[in-house]
Formats: sequence, structure tokens, C-alpha cells
Amino acid sequence: MVRQKAASDESAGAEVQHSGERICEFVIALFHGMGLQNRYATLDELVQFMIRSLCSEPDRIMQDGRQIRVSTHTHRERRDRDVVLSLQPSQLHPDIAARLGGRRLVIRCSEVYWAPITSGRAKAWKTILWLLGGLSSVVRAFVTMQRWQRPDRQDEQEAARARGRSRSGEQAGEDRGQAFGQMESLAEVWRLIKLLTRLAVVIIVLPLIVMSLSMVVLGWLAGWAVHLASRLPAIMEINRWWEGLHASVHDVVANPWMLGDSPLLQQSTWLALLAVLLPLLVHYVGTAVLVGSVSTPHSGNDTKRNDRHRRARPAVFSCFLLLLAIAYWLVAGGCHQHWQVLTSQMQASADALGQLPRLHAWAWLALSLPLASLLALLAMMGLRILREGCSWQRLLGFGTGLVLIAMALRGWLAGDSTGAALAVLLILAGTWLALIHRGLLFFREYLGDVAAFVSTNENDDMFRLRREILQFSEEKLEQVLGRDLMPNQLPDRYEASEDVRRRAPNVIVLSHSLGTVVAYQALCRYFERLQELDRIEDLNTLRSGQRRVGMRLAGEMQSRLKLFVTFGSPLDTIGMAFNALHSGKPVFDRVVSNARYLHGSPGVFAHCRWVNWWHHGDVVSAKLLWHAGACVPENRKYPLPSPWVVNHSAYLLSKQVQEDFRREFERLL
Repeated sequence: MVRQKAASDESAGAEVQHSGERICEFVIALFHGMGLQNRYATLDELVQFMIRSLCSEPDRIMQDGRQIRVSTHTHRERRDRDVVLSLQPSQLHPDIAARLGGRRLVIRCSEVYWAPITSGRAKAWKTILWLLGGLSSVVRAFVTMQRWQRPDRQDEQEAARARGRSRSGEQAGEDRGQAFGQMESLAEVWRLIKLLTRLAVVIIVLPLIVMSLSMVVLGWLAGWAVHLASRLPAIMEINRWWEGLHASVHDVVANPWMLGDSPLLQQSTWLALLAVLLPLLVHYVGTAVLVGSVSTPHSGNDTKRNDRHRRARPAVFSCFLLLLAIAYWLVAGGCHQHWQVLTSQMQASADALGQLPRLHAWAWLALSLPLASLLALLAMMGLRILREGCSWQRLLGFGTGLVLIAMALRGWLAGDSTGAALAVLLILAGTWLALIHRGLLFFREYLGDVAAFVSTNENDDMFRLRREILQFSEEKLEQVLGRDLMPNQLPDRYEASEDVRRRAPNVIVLSHSLGTVVAYQALCRYFERLQELDRIEDLNTLRSGQRRVGMRLAGEMQSRLKLFVTFGSPLDTIGMAFNALHSGKPVFDRVVSNARYLHGSPGVFAHCRWVNWWHHGDVVSAKLLWHAGACVPENRKYPLPSPWVVNHSAYLLSKQVQEDFRREFERLL
């Protein structure tokens, strides 16, 4: 849907400065926490969400596509992609158009964090061990510790309660913000225990149970496969196996068609096979050419991964063609044997009953069905590879499955029930093995970032990945907020930062799932770095004896951040778990920044609204009953269009959520 048009940030800036048109510009930073996704896939989802939320005729705008522009830019030697959405007042919802007063709305969408950043680097076994160890530690902490009555925080909690009873509601809220993350009632503890239990059962316990049962079934199938393989003639007469293989190869070389004079494989059949294989060859050659000639805005790791994938592709494709030839040889050999048996039976029936034509039709049907099934499988495989790409796992997986199915057909055609049963068992074993692999992939890709981000052991590789996640997110925030904090900055970076701040004074942060935790900490850390720069500037001003001119950096960030939206957020759940693991410390002391900012500042969320969308069917999300500073999260429960459990990624598709975002957007205008 997002058209790949080349456009630079300089041209966009020139349009804003010299067109003479009044515009209202927003920057939307997206922290998306769903794993197993393409890097820029959520940008397309975000653009569709914006169009359906803010426009009166969203379908027409998405079909037109002229209001959507893709811009590529470089930040810190890394190429990234933004999507710019430009909407005229006539295209917007009447309420929003009235608020704009004839101005054109420009929205720049940027993807700050997307999971899994740790893809390929977070090991599945380490993730599983971390999850099991974390669960056991939390359970032990629940049994042995009274976390809601910690001695080191009890006096401060009593003082906060006393101040809350004697002050107004708003002041009491600020005092509760100072006691950030402290669970003061048993009901609150049990609520968070219920949330954590539900989350652990769905995403940890059930997948582990399914994988364990899959391993048991796989072992049972492997035992039966070994038992049947031991009964095959080639295994029982192992001393004659080489001679039989040599004779089979000699027959293939002498008669490569394998079917003699039968009309089964004529010119039309070869054309059908060529029609299936030709798209695969064209797709393979075309992909190799495009990858080598087109410059795509991938990161350095993606480019290196694509280079390794491209180098291994010719050998893998040759193996796939070899597997395809083996499958054809197996089916053709079985058809040849079956044809001979049917020919002899037809001849005997014709001599006895004179019913050759009818038996001949049944014989053709019996032979055409397995071959038609094979051709249909090839066609389905070719279409799927054309649609989803030509990875080596998919090629070898389809090739191996094709060989096993061909073995089953060969055994059925030749009357070898043992060989057919062995092939079917191998197919089932491969299916269960793929299920186990998918489970390991789920733990590594979906939960790898979770294991890395909440790791507290500074000597572990997971903690290093956590630092990389935060560093990457802060660098992207520098680009979105227009304040590059890299030391020894170049003049062009200063100019680019000033241009971003001048054109986009309004920033909206949307975060999902683990992205809500990453966004919260990245914003807090970035704000604290700005406060450090403010203190340094104050010291320099004090030494020089001059008065500081201009807004403070931290205050500028507070004024630009207008709206913070979380959906599918596990902030409360993760906070409760780490409160149990580190009961002598505040919640999120290791996970997210403390809400007590330096110099009495209310924090980065002082002047913005915080909206939390949640649904009881989403096992990850929950109400956010804590707050930071003066910003109290507004919890709003909306129905989701997807079934239970899988609706975790369906928030942007909900019409109620789209309407609620439109109302919140109107309040910002």
C-alpha cells in the first residue's frame, strides 16, 4: 500500500518553507513489540490506522496513494525509512478539518523500535531457562516475602498516605507519584499475581507443554520408523544393497524415461512440469538480480544476512532440484511397475471377458491420480515460493516433503505397504519436528527481546542486548525529537536537528506490547540526558556571569511531547515480577527509570496525556494503575476484532480504537 517513492528530507523541508501554504505537522514515533515481522511492516499498519482514524473516506485515499510519500534518510551511518502522510482539509474528518481551520495536515511516521531486534542472537534455550528461572524466583518471592510491607519503604509510604489524606486529590496524586510503584494493598498484589499467572500460562507454560508432547510423539514416530525400516528388503539384505543400487542406476542410465512405451509422460506432461518449474527459475534469477542491483534501506545486519543468504542460494537451489529429480524418479518408477501389472491384468481380462475399453479407462484413472497429485503439489509449492520468497529453509523443506510423498506414492503403486507406511511415518515425524522448531522459534523471536530487555545480570550477553535495544531506541528518538546528543557533532547535524524541531513541534508516541516498556524507559533516559545537559549549561552560564537565554532542553521536550499512547501494555505485569525479584528496591528500578526525576522535575510526561488501550481477552495487556508525576494513565477498554489470545496485535484494526484516537487527536489541535 505504501508506494516506494524516492523522496529526501530536504525536499520535504523545502515544501514546508517555500510553498506558502499553512500546515500543521505532527511526528508519530512507533514502538512496536510484536515479533516475527518485517522491519517496515508496522509502518504500513500505522499509516492505514491514521488514514482510517482521521479521514472521511479512507478507502479512496489508500487506493489513490498520492498522499503517501516514503522518505529515506541516514542517521548515524544507518539508513532508515519514514512515511509522510499529507492530507488536505477536504479529505479529513469534518471535526478535525474544522479544528485545523484550512491548514493542511502533515504526519511523519517513524518506526523507533520493532521486535525482534535480538533476532538470531538470543538463543532459544537461554530464553527458556531465563523464563523458567524468573518464574521460580517470582513464586519463591511471593511465598517468602511480604512485598507490600517492605521495611525500607514503610516509613515513606506512611508519610505519603498521611500527606494524601490532608491534601487535595491532585496533590495526593503527585505524592503517590513519589511513591512510584509501591503496592500498598493486598488486593493490588493479588490483581498483579493474577495478571502474571495468566501471562505465564499462555506464553510460557502452554508452549512448553505442547513442545514436550510433540517430542514424545516424535520419539514414538521415530521408533516406528526404525522398526519399519528394519523390515525393508534393502535393510534385511544389506550385503546385496550395493548391487541392487548399481543395477538401478544402470537401468536409469539405459532408460532415463523409466516408463518404457507407456503413454503416461508425453509432451503435454513435460510442458506441465516445465510450467511449474519455470516460475521457480524466473523467481530465483530475478531475485538474485534485484538483490544485487537495487539499494534497499535495510540496516547493516539485514544487509549482511541477505549477503549470506544470497551466497548460499545457488547450492541450496541445486539441492532442491536434486530432491525434485529424486521424487520424479520414485513416482515414475512406481508408475512403471504399476503400469506393467495393470497391463497384464487388462490383457487377461480382455481375453476372458472382452471388456478392455472399460478396464483401460480405470487403469488410466488409477495412474493419473497420483501423478496429478504430484503436479498439484508442485504447483502449490511454486505459488507459495513465488508469494513468500525463496529461502533455503522453504526450498529444502518442500523438497524433502516432496521426496517423502513420492516414497509413499511409490510404495502404494508398487504394492509395497512397508515402504508406504515408512514414508507416511517420516512425513508425520517431519511435521511434528517442524512444530517443535516453531515452538523454539516462538521463544527466541517473541520472547527473546523480553528476556534481553529485563535482564539484570550485567555480565550476561542478554544484558548487552538490552543495552543495544535502549541505545538504538534513544538514537531513533534523537532523530524524531531533533536533538542529536552525539558528542562532537557536525554542523550539518545541528542544522538537521533545528529543521526537525522547527517543522514538527508536536510529537505523539504510540507503543505496543514490549514496546511500551522500551518507550517508557527510552523517553525517561533521554529526558534525564537532557537534564544533565541543562545542568552543565547552567554551570557554564554561572561561571561566565551571563543569563541563560532560551528554553531548557528538558522543558522543550516536555512541551513537544503531546500524547503518549500504550496498547497491549505489560508495564504493570513486568513491574510486579521485578518487584518480587528485587523486593528491597522500587518497581522498575532495573527495568524502567524511576519516576523521581532530578531537581524536582515532574518528568517527561508532565504536559502530555497518557492513554492506555486494553482488553481482557489480551493476556498481555492490563490496566495501568500507577502513574509517573502528574500524568495519570487513562485506561480505556475496547473490543478487539480478533479472537482471544491472538488479539494482542489487533488494536489498530478496532474501529472503536480508531474513533478514540481521532477524539484524542482533536484535543491536540
